[in-house]
Amino acid sequence: MQLLKDLWAAGDTQKVTAGVLGATSIWGEDLNAIPGLAAAVKADLDSIQAKGMLETVKSIL
Repeated sequence: MQLLKDLWAAGDTQKVTAGVLGATSIWGEDLNAIPGLAAAVKADLDSIQAKGMLETVKSIL
């Protein structure tokens, strides 16, 4: 939980994305290695910040 708090404190969705996907203690592997995943996650986080969760989810569905 502290990792997430520290990452969000930076206020940079690129850092949050890289940090969360790279947390091998959570996932057992570095998910940054999956092509396109980091870009997709960052885009969704940016959308959530700009439009809110509801509008972002609507656009995904």
